[in-house]
Amino acid sequence: MARLSRHAPWAVVLVLLALLWRPLLALGQQPDPCPGLPDPTVPSWNLDQHPELAAMAPTIQSILEQARVRYQSPRGVVDGYTAGITYRYPGGAVPFYIFARDTATILPMARYFAGDSVLRSAVEEFARLQYTRSTVSVDGDLGLLVGPGALSGTISPDFQVDKATETSDEEASIILAAVLAYRLHADAAWLATPIAGQPLLDRLNLAMDWLLTHRLDPDAGLIKRGHTTDWGDVKMEPAPQPTDIGPDHVWTYSIYDQAIVFAALRGLAELNVAAGRLDTARRYLDQSRALREAATERLWQPGRGYFRIHLHASYTPEPHPFDEDAIVAIGNAAALYYGLATGDQAQPIVLSLEAARLRAGAPKAGLTLDPPYPDGTFLQVQMAERNYQNGALWDWWAGRQISAEYRSGFSRYGDAHLLQLAADWAQHPGSVYEWESPWTSRRSKDDRYTGAAAVVGEAIVSGLFGITLDRFALDLAPRLATRGGAIGLTDVPSGTQVAYRYTFDPAASRAELCYRTSFRGPITLRPLLPPRMHLKRASLDGAPLPARQQVVQEDRYALIDGAPGAHRLTLELEPSADAR
Repeated sequence: MARLSRHAPWAVVLVLLALLWRPLLALGQQPDPCPGLPDPTVPSWNLDQHPELAAMAPTIQSILEQARVRYQSPRGVVDGYTAGITYRYPGGAVPFYIFARDTATILPMARYFAGDSVLRSAVEEFARLQYTRSTVSVDGDLGLLVGPGALSGTISPDFQVDKATETSDEEASIILAAVLAYRLHADAAWLATPIAGQPLLDRLNLAMDWLLTHRLDPDAGLIKRGHTTDWGDVKMEPAPQPTDIGPDHVWTYSIYDQAIVFAALRGLAELNVAAGRLDTARRYLDQSRALREAATERLWQPGRGYFRIHLHASYTPEPHPFDEDAIVAIGNAAALYYGLATGDQAQPIVLSLEAARLRAGAPKAGLTLDPPYPDGTFLQVQMAERNYQNGALWDWWAGRQISAEYRSGFSRYGDAHLLQLAADWAQHPGSVYEWESPWTSRRSKDDRYTGAAAVVGEAIVSGLFGITLDRFALDLAPRLATRGGAIGLTDVPSGTQVAYRYTFDPAASRAELCYRTSFRGPITLRPLLPPRMHLKRASLDGAPLPARQQVVQEDRYALIDGAPGAHRLTLELEPSADAR
């Protein structure tokens, strides 16, 4: 028998280590709990059995890419979006405009396609061009000075200002855009950024103070505007400039203005708190409460279940020879979306908007008015019945209505209306119209309407898929219930990635949310529970964990603390005793 080498014991050890190394390495590696999630670098989503919903993602991306514009200003490059393809004028004296009200509705979705400059630069440029005592709009404002502190309705490479003085939402729109930028990626230092010699926050406060000085009626306690529809910019009376007030005009108090200014007041209070200006913050919060009280007292119609479109100021011409209060206006969706409506007003508003849609025979949400104003009420030809702002369909409004329905606890309405939109878009792939009128067979010339693409995207991302992300927290509230679906996206300015897949097994009464995120802050998981189901147990990666339930109107959610990284949440369900 051969003798063993003196090195043999070490050889045996090495062989044993080699045999054990791979299993030991495998023990140190946790298997991916969520394989096959969507690639978050390109925003995408899918909903089982509804391929038309997935097809909306590339359309939204394409329209936002086509609408993006840049130009050089004294402060640097302004980076923003035109309202649509027909709002660009190649070869013209002004090649394009960036609109204040459109900017506020585009940015919540644009963050998933563009960097930080789109969130801040347009806001800063609007602030830089803030009106002084002597500022006159490029169109002359019918000879009436606007006053210091006001903001233009547009910015452009010619650095001219032009305010639609018939409206009262342009200041509120830019304030809300600034609030979004702060919540997502900015900080108190950004609010102190000097803009033409004044801190940005000072200019935002001046804009709000202009609004409260020039457009808040102290007797009514409400924000006034000319007689448009509740939100439009085309006025009723004849004039050479239909978007400007004149020496003789009709003042109204619209529900839309109360809603958007309410949100702007509360958002601006948040910015002032961040800057340590607590007295200013309290003043704006107090004003927001007073505005809500006045709107409820003067505009809410409890017997009808919705806010009236507007009131006429007592010192303006007599109201119309028809019941204007019978008009169900899309401003009610604004009251939900911007948070003005209270909890007991939410359900009547949702039901009233749906009843108006069905009564009008509208194939989808976003109905601006029902009934419309009779022909001849507005003297501009585009404002005939069921056209443009007078009772046509706007996806720009449908997106906000759907988001509001989801957030307010009426997911079944959000689902129905979102799928109506998806089916409609599938009939004209790649096109998103500014407005449509199936009653007159007319539609807008613009078929790449940026605001509509953005707010519908917002309804999908934050509504159906329930992703709410800012620099403070991440909330995942998939409202898929009994359906399977997945989503992946990246917040471009911060680089934060989110992807998840949700499944439901009816035979096992079990739902699973498998997610991965690079976000490192607090994470809340809030899956919408299927109808008539109750949460029995919850586990994260197989480990039991505490879970609560949250009821919002018709909807019931599981409420669970999440964790960064990749995890699998399992919900075991059982029939609900209250059959909600």
